[in-house]
Amino acid sequence: MLTSILPVGDADFYTAGFAYRASEGSLWEVGFGYLVSTIDVPGGASTNANSTDESVNILYNPYAGIDFKGRVEGILVELSYTSDF
Repeated sequence: MLTSILPVGDADFYTAGFAYRASEGSLWEVGFGYLVSTIDVPGGASTNANSTDESVNILYNPYAGIDFKGRVEGILVELSYTSDF
């Protein structure tokens, strides 16, 4: 589904991580990720963003009939510590 607020299409998400058990009952975990998504929507193709059918989009249709392209990139960094208590 496409949205006009954050047009994320098909995305690739690459991740890597590792865990280190420091002692009995404690665990450190580290993770890294990279997300990239590109989208190319021809005019009238998305019901949520650029449809030209007025009977479907009565209230909100910000880019009616306009082609639009978008790219979203994100970086994820995760660090966690777990301990028994």
